[in-house]
Amino acid sequence: MPFDVRNLVTSSVATLRSQGPPDDQVVETFERRFAEHVGAAHCVSFAFARTAVHQALESQALPHGSEVLMPPITISPMMDAVLSLGLRPVFVDIDPNSLIFDVEAFERAITPNTRAALITYLFGIAADPTPLIEVAARAGLFVIEDFSHNLGASVGGRSLGTFGDVGVYSCSATKTLDAYGGGLAVTNSTSLAGLLRTAQRRLPHPPARRVPPKVLVDLAWNAGSHKSMWSAVAFPLIRALRRWAPGVEDAISGANTPGAGTGELAPEAFERLSAHQARVGLAVLPSVEPGNEQRRRDAERLRGALRGLGCSVPQGAPAGVHVFWQTVVVVDDPAGFQRALARLGIDTAPTNLPLLSDGGLYPDVAKSCTVAERIKQRAFYVPMNNRMSRRDRARVTDAVVQVLGGRGGG
Repeated sequence: MPFDVRNLVTSSVATLRSQGPPDDQVVETFERRFAEHVGAAHCVSFAFARTAVHQALESQALPHGSEVLMPPITISPMMDAVLSLGLRPVFVDIDPNSLIFDVEAFERAITPNTRAALITYLFGIAADPTPLIEVAARAGLFVIEDFSHNLGASVGGRSLGTFGDVGVYSCSATKTLDAYGGGLAVTNSTSLAGLLRTAQRRLPHPPARRVPPKVLVDLAWNAGSHKSMWSAVAFPLIRALRRWAPGVEDAISGANTPGAGTGELAPEAFERLSAHQARVGLAVLPSVEPGNEQRRRDAERLRGALRGLGCSVPQGAPAGVHVFWQTVVVVDDPAGFQRALARLGIDTAPTNLPLLSDGGLYPDVAKSCTVAERIKQRAFYVPMNNRMSRRDRARVTDAVVQVLGGRGGG
């Protein structure tokens, strides 16, 4: 995991011990610090990022049936947030280099009924959204940026999440800022911030019982991903599941979200961020950028070593500052690549984000998105994070080069 575990454990203990009513001042402090971190004027917190998307769209009072341009690869609750408001999602394929909307496909998808767009950044690649923002502005579209993979990524000195009308960030497990869940909406618009704040104040505080289970699950997740536990237990278990029960692995990894495809959000989505979560966020926030710096160095070293080999890597904006939430390579032989690295004791995996455009969950709006399909099938996470030792990071780089260079049986 990419954050400072000591901060997480310390804040976890404080969270489990804390008593008393919700502390709105702590939440406001966290919102202010997060806004400063990304260079936005305002931040408003919610229970989930999907809630932030829902409230942002609802604030625009869009007519029923209005179209929202959607990425084909994202979590299903984002779709459910759109559908729950009576809006119509329209999928737009992505660019293989930036992993955000292909500009020409985006422009072609706009109709007189299109009112909004959700730009989603993937895997920590800093993509330049400016051409999309310009097209959207000409069409009068409301633009939401989901930068949950990209906290700290920037283009031209400007943080992703601050180019559109509103940016949303998920503070869930595995993210670089993990606060046991929560969604943060940032904006430079005072009027929009006022509408979001009004929506937030209508929501109840979460019951006290809601947070401790999230803390315990998160700590168990981190313990399982520690090097010793991973090598001894988790990695062998995952290899067995892939062979004998792949559906179980999907359920554990989160690929199959409970309630996905319902077109509705669960009641707990409509609660506030708790003060406990805000305290965790405040404790972890200072560790985000040091973790980003370490991943940048390691990922760029790996990407440099892969030039000329049998894979491609999304490049993003030429002057972009990436954060490499996950280091991704796109390979032509996914099964062979994974098997070869497994023989060398290195686990890789494709993204567990669903390809929503394939119609499996949302058949009424299915659409062929060939680039997104390739990314879903052939983009693999390579372990490269700041919790690994320098020796292990070097071993991973050597193994990937060996396999893709044709010397590892891939």
